[in-house]
Amino acid sequence: MKKPAVLTVLLLMFTLSLAFAKVELKSAQIKPTSAAPGDTVCVRVEFTGEPDAVKSVVITVREYPYDAPKFRLKKAANQSVWTLKTTVPWDAPIQSFHLDISAIDKNDIEVITSGFENNETGKAGSLTFEVK
Repeated sequence: MKKPAVLTVLLLMFTLSLAFAKVELKSAQIKPTSAAPGDTVCVRVEFTGEPDAVKSVVITVREYPYDAPKFRLKKAANQSVWTLKTTVPWDAPIQSFHLDISAIDKNDIEVITSGFENNETGKAGSLTFEVK
């Protein structure tokens, strides 16, 4: 009689730990890392956890948080991967940029990665990109 109760409690604890597992940035990449105006670039961002753990992902250009467009990434089907394919604007200045990643999880809580807690434009992570 005790064995099924113990197994039930262990299963419940495991299920709850998965439900409250913290979502974290697993990887982020941009290809190519430098491009000219008019060139196409692809961004790929992956998170830990279940495929539905993250609700939205946005990239903000740190150097121009109010002037540059914000880029919304699209979720890959049945994965914890978010992608964006876009063109470098023709009027983009020739310089290096920080592309800060903001993410909101399924509980409407911002995903915060250690080391990025104090970023104003994205606390999940950051990529460096150069317009040449």
